[in-house]
This record gives sequence, structure tokens and C-alpha cells, in this order.
Amino acid sequence: MLGIWLLPAVAGALLIRRPGAAIYVEIIAAVVEALLGNRWGAAVLVSGFLQGLGVSVAFGLLRWRRFDVSAAMLGGVLAAVFEIAAYEWWSYYPDFSWTQKLVYLGCGMLSGAVIAGLGGFALVRALARAGAVNAFPVAQEARENALR
Repeated sequence: MLGIWLLPAVAGALLIRRPGAAIYVEIIAAVVEALLGNRWGAAVLVSGFLQGLGVSVAFGLLRWRRFDVSAAMLGGVLAAVFEIAAYEWWSYYPDFSWTQKLVYLGCGMLSGAVIAGLGGFALVRALARAGAVNAFPVAQEARENALR
């Protein structure tokens, strides 16, 4: 279920389409979570940064030119990798065996691809079709596709 935490970064990158957008959106989500109260406290800011960084790296590898479902899924996968391998293994699960860590990473990557990637892509497309994000490029694409 990690993917639900990664979704804001993917959606932010798909909407804003600028370097740093995923980090910015994910940090905002982490700040809101910290202010609402959680069991991790301000440590969610570290998670938010790493998740946003993973998505930013994915879109950066694509030179911020592709905003399709495969790009969104890659963003979800890399967000999971950055979050789990750079932070959670060492902070939350240091006693896991390497087998357990790798299984956890694989499940996180799958969740990132499906929930954050596919889910984020579907969410952004639905918002565009509904007219909720008319100021963003994705809305223009939705209008052009509707005319075809």
C-alpha cells in the first residue's frame, strides 16, 4: 500500500511538468501530514523529499518530455526505491534480513507502479476531463483528444 503515499508526487509531476514539481508537491503533502499528526512526526518530511526525488529522477531521465502512463509508472517505481532503500530499510527495518528487505522493496515497487503510477495517471486524466485542472497542459491534451 506504499503507492498511496507516493501518488501526490506522481500526480504533481504529471500536472505541473517542471523539474522539482514532484518534490514540492510531496513536501507539501508531508507537511500537511505532520501538522495533522502522525506516529512518525517530522520524519515524514524526509520521506516526502525522497519520494518526490524518486519521481523527479524518473521524469528527468525522460528529460521532462514524456508524461504518459509508462513515465508515471516509472516515477512510482523510483519513488518506492528511493523511499525504501535510502530510508525505510535503515530507519524502520534495520533488523530485516536482506531477503526480507528485497521482498519488501519488490512489493513497494509494484505498489508504486500500480497505485501511484497507474492510479496517479488515471486521477490526473479524470481531473482534466472534468475541467478541474484547465490551467495545466494535461487539460489541453484532454481537449485535443476529445476533438479527435
